[in-house]
Amino acid sequence: MVASRELARKIHKDFINRGCKEFSSTWENLDPADKEFFVGAMTYVLEEDKPLASDIHDFWLDYMIDKGWVFAKNLDTGEKFSPMMRNYRALDKESRKRYTAFFSNRPAKVN
Repeated sequence: MVASRELARKIHKDFINRGCKEFSSTWENLDPADKEFFVGAMTYVLEEDKPLASDIHDFWLDYMIDKGWVFAKNLDTGEKFSPMMRNYRALDKESRKRYTAFFSNRPAKVN
């Protein structure tokens, strides 16, 4: 099941509200590839029996590396520096919370 753009848009908004500053704060201003990231990540959550926040972070991390982002202690969107550019286990609890957006917006499975 591929996630709808409407659901991806909802996830994006929640993701931003949970602290993500690496993406545009509005869906309308998102790069088309960024929109596809949200569709793809949510599709993973919908298709997997037991999706993991760490897997979504890995998906995000690979995507951001491909876009030229690197680790730095302080966020700088112009330079593409982010403290989130590291292993999920190295993230603090607050940073991990952003990924719960994908699970709290997951529609109930229909059998």
